[in-house]
Amino acid sequence: MAVLSGCSESDGRPAPDEPPAGALLDEMAVEETGFRLYQEGEGCLAVQAVQEGLQTTVFRRCAHGDPAVVDQTGACGWFEDASRHGAGDDFECDVRLPRVWYGRIAEPVAYVCVARMGEPRPDGEPVVEGVRFLSPTADGLILEPAQQGEGWAAFLFYASGSRYGDPPLDRPAEPIYQECERLAPWDG
Repeated sequence: MAVLSGCSESDGRPAPDEPPAGALLDEMAVEETGFRLYQEGEGCLAVQAVQEGLQTTVFRRCAHGDPAVVDQTGACGWFEDASRHGAGDDFECDVRLPRVWYGRIAEPVAYVCVARMGEPRPDGEPVVEGVRFLSPTADGLILEPAQQGEGWAAFLFYASGSRYGDPPLDRPAEPIYQECERLAPWDG
């Protein structure tokens, strides 16, 4: 699968992404942006963000043999017409896109928890403002809007409630796991 990326030599803008190649699995809209989830080969997913006047924007992720792939789309979009500018100087793209969680889980992964983080305490201790569990379809597909303030990492659990895989090593991981376990939807 070839993916076009990089910047155009003429204006510093990235080239449009290559459109998804594969079967459409799911779709949804958030505000004025449509999101289409595609299966691209073994264990690979792509989400195309679609908005009037924007160049092709696609986010891709592969599971690489793992039973779960869960990620979040980026927030940057570019106008098809390079002479148009939208967002100003506060970020390096034309349009701020809503973010969505996307992916697929399969046994033994059963639950996906994401956290909303607050400002750290004065001692540097992370503050978890809340967590929620994403709702995969019966086929294990995930396509849900990200909520304001949610971090980029998804925390995975077995059906029993045990933590799946190698936990993230960053500092907020343990308090996030603990809050996910406190609000657990599994019987334990």
